[in-house]
Amino acid sequence: MNQNSPVEYNEGVACNVEEYPDGLNANFLGKDASELYEVFGNDGKGLFEDCEQRDIANNVGSIMQILKEHGLHEGSTICDVGAGTGLFVREMCTIVSHPGKVVACEISPGFVALLKDKFQDKVRIGDLEIVQSQDKSLCLLNKQFDMVFVCDVYHHFEYPKSMLRDISLVLKPYGVLVVIDFHRDSSKIWSKPKGWVESHVRLGQAEVREEIANEGFKFLEEPTVSTLRENYIMMFEKL
Repeated sequence: MNQNSPVEYNEGVACNVEEYPDGLNANFLGKDASELYEVFGNDGKGLFEDCEQRDIANNVGSIMQILKEHGLHEGSTICDVGAGTGLFVREMCTIVSHPGKVVACEISPGFVALLKDKFQDKVRIGDLEIVQSQDKSLCLLNKQFDMVFVCDVYHHFEYPKSMLRDISLVLKPYGVLVVIDFHRDSSKIWSKPKGWVESHVRLGQAEVREEIANEGFKFLEEPTVSTLRENYIMMFEKL
């Protein structure tokens, strides 16, 4: 098997089983909150939050501006899927404020614990809810959102079709799905070794767009940020 070729098995599952025999998310599922914080958070010095190691961290302000331009405002409801260390959570809470709501979903119990500790002030006043999700479901029964935000997480969906269907269920009619992910092209990736992205990320941008459209979403546009080199941004609308 070509290690750069992802495989599909078991209705909708997609990952490279040779590279990730325990699944794409085993590294996150196997660590507790303190371990995850040290590696990925660490007051901005971890992999998820260090501006010198991650384009996304260096462009939080520009990304939040794009969300505002596409309808995120005071009173909005937004779901941050795979929120990790909560890089965007506080900024989202500031924008939507009361009576708006941010829901941060995480498949990793360690990240859930980290988020609850880090943002206990926002949880206490009701601006934020933190939810333990599953590999096939956001676990957000009876919730409806104006926007669903998926940043550097789409390629970690081991059941992409199931997750897209679940996202469609929780989005309001004409709600917006925001997908930010890596270009599957080593020439655009400065923070990782050559070949990493082709092995780690299962689909290129065009294929991701087609996969999402096939689950009933309308492509809206591709906003660009000049300083965001490693990642693309795509906006979709629930039909």
